[in-house]
Amino acid sequence: MFNKVYTKFVKHIEEFDLITKDTKKIVIATSGGKDANIMTELLYRYKMEFRADLELVLANAAIPKWKYNPTEFIKNIDDEKIIKALEDESVYIEKHKEYWESKGISTVYLEHSEGDGDDAIFNSSIPCTHCFVAQKKALFRYMEGLEDAEHCRLAIGITKWDILYLALSNILRANGKTWKDIKRDEPARYEMYCQHFATFSPIPKINIGIPNKTVYCIEPIVCLSDMETREYAKTLELPIIPDVCVSLFGEKFSSDKRFFDNFMKVTAIEECNIAQNNQAIELNLLDPLYSNYSDILALLDKTEIMPPFEDFDGILYKSYMDEVMKAGVVD
Repeated sequence: MFNKVYTKFVKHIEEFDLITKDTKKIVIATSGGKDANIMTELLYRYKMEFRADLELVLANAAIPKWKYNPTEFIKNIDDEKIIKALEDESVYIEKHKEYWESKGISTVYLEHSEGDGDDAIFNSSIPCTHCFVAQKKALFRYMEGLEDAEHCRLAIGITKWDILYLALSNILRANGKTWKDIKRDEPARYEMYCQHFATFSPIPKINIGIPNKTVYCIEPIVCLSDMETREYAKTLELPIIPDVCVSLFGEKFSSDKRFFDNFMKVTAIEECNIAQNNQAIELNLLDPLYSNYSDILALLDKTEIMPPFEDFDGILYKSYMDEVMKAGVVD
């Protein structure tokens, strides 16, 4: 039942004090995907039950144009197949906007910074990373420009599976070293290591580090798994915006994290099949693997993979605006 997910969500909000009494607005970073839609639905229900005064707004970093502003991008395209795909995409985008506006949640579309446009993304050797960085920069600049920004929160749709990805990828990168070893022996690498932990923060409330302001990024659904968000986005018929990048331009435009997600889903199904005498289990009926978020935090701490929170709190803004992330920290 979705009510169980909502109960878990409310408990998570309260445990980590993500929405304080002085919070006036939550800016919801949205790609239009399942995680962002579930996060919006849960925040909307929370607002209706506990905080009628809370303003919710969707911030869509409309980068790249072919995905989030297809009607503009289509003007320079001759390929009929691509034109048809982009016309379909524009329908999904409009449905997404209309659906949330009917609940009183408006959408703002954020433009990229100079040098982060479609050409730069398309021609990059790692287009997903380049796009990811451009979107984060647009979100941080938007938060920086908000009046009364310190009473606003930026909500990011990171789930437990993102934290598992963070843990596994850094175990591989660390090559047997702890964060203490890296900090002592390779200071420059440790800086990038911390930037990765700031981006996919295992701690669900982190200071963005906007100069002269204390503005927090929160992760309201980090207590949920990929399977939970997938299942309930489908059950609730939420307005998903498809990711057209791969279908238009090929596998180069597929983030490596998608391969990790597929691996995790297969692993979860195999584990549950073994536990239930190999009886086939449908994905939408699967009780999520790694259901205890606090155990994941304990594991990160016990294995000395996670650096101290004070080392990665408050560094997001500088790391993105200095474009350190574009060098391949997030891949």
